[in-house]
Amino acid sequence: MGSIVRELEPNLFLYDVVVWSLSLKRKIRLAFLLDSRNPECIGRVLLFSNDIHLDASDIFNFYKARF
Repeated sequence: MGSIVRELEPNLFLYDVVVWSLSLKRKIRLAFLLDSRNPECIGRVLLFSNDIHLDASDIFNFYKARF
């Protein structure tokens, strides 16, 4: 598993990992959000960028600004 970047809020974690994408045929950086604020409904979100030098926090902020 990737490394934890930071805890955005209590029980809301942002993880980071670089993986190989079969469909894109290149490395991508994944930013993985794990929301365990409600133990009955744990949320998971995968965000990605093909710029592997981009920080996971930046990927999260770009998606947050977009949506």
